[in-house]
Amino acid sequence: MTQPTLTHQHGYLNDGDDASDWTTETRTNMAAPDATLSVMHGDIYKLQADFDDGVGTTEGFFVENATALNVNHILYPSWLVRYRTSNGSLGARARVEARFQDGTVEDLLPLSYSSGAAWATLAGTFTKSTSELDYLRFYAYGEENTPNGTYYTYYDFALIHKDTFSFPYVDDVELIFENRYADIEIPGRKGDITQYLGAPSPTIRLTGKIDIGSSTSWGTPLLEYLYRIWQDAHNDPWQWFSTGGLSDSDRCINCKVTLRRMPFIEHKDANREWSLDLKMYSLSSGNETTWTDLQWLGI
Repeated sequence: MTQPTLTHQHGYLNDGDDASDWTTETRTNMAAPDATLSVMHGDIYKLQADFDDGVGTTEGFFVENATALNVNHILYPSWLVRYRTSNGSLGARARVEARFQDGTVEDLLPLSYSSGAAWATLAGTFTKSTSELDYLRFYAYGEENTPNGTYYTYYDFALIHKDTFSFPYVDDVELIFENRYADIEIPGRKGDITQYLGAPSPTIRLTGKIDIGSSTSWGTPLLEYLYRIWQDAHNDPWQWFSTGGLSDSDRCINCKVTLRRMPFIEHKDANREWSLDLKMYSLSSGNETTWTDLQWLGI
């Protein structure tokens, strides 16, 4: 396990849950009926591109938010994008652009396929020092050698935020799956009637020691960073949590979370410990049928 991280202080996020927020613009040989935006699983944008001009031509389209964002990217310099392509090559490529008030454009994600058509998360900071950020563009774009067919790009979310906190010391990360049951008591019957009632969202529990590392690892005063993250919960519907690098093969968890409990313990010998309970957050059901669609668990 590498160092777990958690975002905080959102400037803007789009959770992939409302197709009406976006306008569609086609590019290079593509007819408007061949470009479709929809929402999959409740919180994933699905861009469908029907390529029909044959090998040797390039077709594609993008969607752009219909209303200006007016986000100060100096105050919120960090961004995260999670995406997937239906093909690892010779299909529709993903691309994410940021467009500023002065008309300049910055590539957050250049034209790319996701490796093995699996989910990938890309992070960075804005490099331009121009006016405020107004628009984001999500693409489904082919290449000259792409044969006719229907291809897809998927976008889980776009997040613009102030910073990402790296936990200075973590002993354990615990992932807890539960099922919910009702035990109905029947008078005179030996044994309850058990009824399955679904499952709560998984819990992610972190534990560690406070008195380890430099005196400023947790902020000044002590634990300032954790306190700020706890306080952010009333402003931000979720944070992005990762137990490793964004694309590390050894990562365990990459997902949206809400912060539920954050106990601190001071022991008799004056050593101090912390723990943090997070809940996996998603607008979609946990009933997706394929491992790929789980999108957040990398075990």
